[in-house]
Amino acid sequence: MEKSSLIIFWSLIIFWSFYNIIRTSLSSEYKRKLFEKYGLSLGIISINVENESMTRWINSNRKFRRQNYYHENLKSNFHKTIYGYYYFKLSILIAYLAFPYALYQISKSLIYTNELQRLFNHFSSESDSSIDGNVNNDNNNNQLIVMVPGLTLSWIDSVYFFIAVCICSLCHELGHAFAANTHSIPIDTFGFQFNLCLPLTFVSIQMEQFLKNDLLARMEIVCAGLMSNFVICSIALLCIIINPMSLFYTTINNGLLITTVDQSIISGLNEYDVITKVNSVPINSQNDFFQTLNRISEYQTGFCVGNDFIDPIKQISPICNLEQCCTGFDPQRNLCFIFKQIADKAKNDCNATKELSSTNLYHLPEMIKSDWQNYHKSCFPAIKVSTMKPLFSFIPIEAYYNVEVFFRYLLIISIAMIQFNLLPFSPLDGYQMLTLATDYIESKWKFKSSFRLLHRIAHLWAAIIILLYILLSILKIINHR
Repeated sequence: MEKSSLIIFWSLIIFWSFYNIIRTSLSSEYKRKLFEKYGLSLGIISINVENESMTRWINSNRKFRRQNYYHENLKSNFHKTIYGYYYFKLSILIAYLAFPYALYQISKSLIYTNELQRLFNHFSSESDSSIDGNVNNDNNNNQLIVMVPGLTLSWIDSVYFFIAVCICSLCHELGHAFAANTHSIPIDTFGFQFNLCLPLTFVSIQMEQFLKNDLLARMEIVCAGLMSNFVICSIALLCIIINPMSLFYTTINNGLLITTVDQSIISGLNEYDVITKVNSVPINSQNDFFQTLNRISEYQTGFCVGNDFIDPIKQISPICNLEQCCTGFDPQRNLCFIFKQIADKAKNDCNATKELSSTNLYHLPEMIKSDWQNYHKSCFPAIKVSTMKPLFSFIPIEAYYNVEVFFRYLLIISIAMIQFNLLPFSPLDGYQMLTLATDYIESKWKFKSSFRLLHRIAHLWAAIIILLYILLSILKIINHR
């Protein structure tokens, strides 16, 4: 783990330790004054701040209130109509279509995590070595990845993580608030909270006014937050495909540009160098580069020669072992060696050409076999490459890559927030959606007892999923090295 990551992790532990010492020393009267004056409430692992100015601004914003559409020129307020009416109608459709898929996907991801698969195989009488082998083979695909700033995330990734969570949470709660505003429902509070290591936003809607509205209006308010995350997800995906920084960069047609390199691991390479070949293999993409590093990771010795050299020797030399063939030979006239045929997929990595005699060829020093096998693994974090080169010298060389990484975090957090909020567990949006859907079905058809039973089963299953994810995350953090 990086030192900077450890600093973030221990800073969080020290902060919450001192925070709770100070919190317990405060009197109840002083805490009440903090809440009345600043809207500040202190929990064991949470800090909440209610923002009155933001609450007043949302409640006083009448631009998108639905009753105003019919008193103004529709043509001049077309964008208001699209946002205030069709946008929230569409949110219901998207949220309810995503609901069963999200529940299925989360359940599937949980069941097929390696941690649970190993547990099932351990207690199953039918488990054998072949099953264990399959679990190991899928280790990278089905791992439960826990994002903890300073522990499983580096310092720069922690920054991306914090910003992405702030954006997704803020837009989610603003979606609920503006949807309530369109139906003239005032919000009680809008504020910010810091829970353990997550910067979040919260909004509280007046329930009396909420329940007075029709079923469709309540669905719009509940689904609006998920719609906001869906929009962010779409924007992030578009920015990954078409990086905004591409306006300030040009594409390298032949090779890869080195953006960062650790000189203590890889010497002889510098920033702005262009890698065109590795072991005579042309490099045109990041995939080519890292695949070539993987192929040459096995311990290699000797020289590469062509079939035109080996075939005549095979015809005139008898098959023998090393001791028989190399005993008593004349080194001035004979060459004793062992050869093996290289697989077709590895031929490009061992191509003897005239380049072998060039003066700018560098050779790695002799290494122990175990050192050589681990050498390529240290190359991956030690060097970062890109197919893009900045047009201007004042633009940082790694800016293009950093922007792409940020939007990837934004996409991941958006998808995770959508799936998590769709779980039918109180007080998540999925529970409210299922409750409203149950009310609607009961008003149309008489399935009261059977559908309420499905409602309770879904609620119980969501509780089990959340509990298992929490337990697996704790185990993952404890076992993290």
